[in-house]
Amino acid sequence: MKEGIVFIAPLGARDKKTVIFKEIVSQCSGSDYSSVLYITPSAFGQREAGRQFFSYLKSSPGKKVYIPFRSQSLKKLCADLYEAYGKEYIISDCIKPLVFCEILGEKNIGHAYLLSELMSKIRHYIFDKELGQLKEDIKSHIFEEKTRDRAVRSIGILEAYEKELKEKGLIDFDGAVRQSIPFVREHVSPPILVLDGFFDPTPLEMEVIKTLIERSDKVYALVEEGAEFLKFF
Repeated sequence: MKEGIVFIAPLGARDKKTVIFKEIVSQCSGSDYSSVLYITPSAFGQREAGRQFFSYLKSSPGKKVYIPFRSQSLKKLCADLYEAYGKEYIISDCIKPLVFCEILGEKNIGHAYLLSELMSKIRHYIFDKELGQLKEDIKSHIFEEKTRDRAVRSIGILEAYEKELKEKGLIDFDGAVRQSIPFVREHVSPPILVLDGFFDPTPLEMEVIKTLIERSDKVYALVEEGAEFLKFF
């Protein structure tokens, strides 16, 4: 990253995106904003950014026709990159509990759903460790035998889940986000990066964001006052 600006918005502020839109317009020649990659934490935020930018330009003289910026949620960007450059097919989150049910050999969808949630948490908060290493950490740090055995057994089921997906040429959504980081580094280099709406990204999301920032020439971030994300800057 060569340069960047962080705009801090008061909680509940109206028209807070205006400062970002002004920067985008000032940095882009003519009415071509395609050099901007606008990243939000959700699909709703992505749609709102496009809609509000259209309204902003509509009120500006001579800005009726334009080439819009590329707007995506962080997860959609990662999924698109993995679909383009990864090897496995991404399954939806609703399929994950069914895979766990198959592994467990039971119809207890509640148990399967809890394991699915555990897998997602591990992907996002301990993304830099493989399950085998995590299992060894559990063995060495949990001394109460019953608790340790249950935790190790759960990680063992997660390992079986990973193996099942790999054998079938599949990957879950969180796994695709994790595996997309090298693809972000290799294939994404926006002249202008905008980060808007992030409040408390998970460690995995932060790793993707850091990589995007490193690959960008200019970065503009709009962060609400009091957001955990502000500590990063």
